[in-house]
Amino acid sequence: MISRVKLERRLAVQAGHEGEASVALCRLVLAQCRTSAEWAALTVPRFRRYGTQSYEVHIFYDVKPWVLTLAQNLERQRSVNRGATSALRRR
Repeated sequence: MISRVKLERRLAVQAGHEGEASVALCRLVLAQCRTSAEWAALTVPRFRRYGTQSYEVHIFYDVKPWVLTLAQNLERQRSVNRGATSALRRR
């Protein structure tokens, strides 16, 4: 099991290499995860070598594509619900 502290450190290293914009969504997902199994289900690890030895790697994470689609659909649904609520308030 991986700890939240270790994940935050790995994301900080990833932000240093790729920029904060690529890590922002991972940080949002991490804030919602309660267990390492949830984190593993929502992200994909990438291994980037930094040394000459085979075990010297940084682990970078990407959010799985279906999570992005789900987030877009939820945001779209939330905006539709906001519009319906504001229409009800006008009446």
